[in-house]
Amino acid sequence: MLRLIRVTLLSARGRAALAAGDTKDAAWCAKRLQKDPIAWAKGLAELLRAGVASTLGRSDAAVQHLDSAIGEFRTCDVLHYAAAARYRRGQLTKDVEPQAAALDELRGQGIVAPETIVDVLAPGVWPQKTLDLPEAWCEGNGGARS
Repeated sequence: MLRLIRVTLLSARGRAALAAGDTKDAAWCAKRLQKDPIAWAKGLAELLRAGVASTLGRSDAAVQHLDSAIGEFRTCDVLHYAAAARYRRGQLTKDVEPQAAALDELRGQGIVAPETIVDVLAPGVWPQKTLDLPEAWCEGNGGARS
C-alpha cells in the first residue's frame, strides 16, 4: 500500500513540477519512479521524461519517451494515461488522427473534458493544439470543439 502511495505522490509531484516549468524536479521524480517495481510506474516515469524533453524543446526525445510510455501503459492496461500520451505524441508529430482517437477513447471512458485530463496527466510545454475536429466528432462533447 505504501508503495502505491509513493508512486502516486511522485507522479503528482513530477506533474506539478512540469506544470510549473521545473524540469529538474520533474526529472528527479521520473528517476525515482523508474526504480519502482510497480509496473505502471515506468510508464509514469517515461511520461514525465517526455514532458521534460518537450519543455526543453527536444521533440525527438519526447516522442521516444512517449512511445515507451504508451507501451508501458498498454501493458498495464492504464488506458487513460496511454491515451494522454498518444494525444501528446500527435501534437509533437502534428498528426491529427491519433489526437482525435485519444480524445474519443477518453470520452468513451466517461471523461467529459478529455483535453483537460490530458493537461493534468501529461503537463509540460507542448506544441499548440493542432486538432480541428470535424463536427461529427464534436457531437459527443455537446457540440463543443475540444
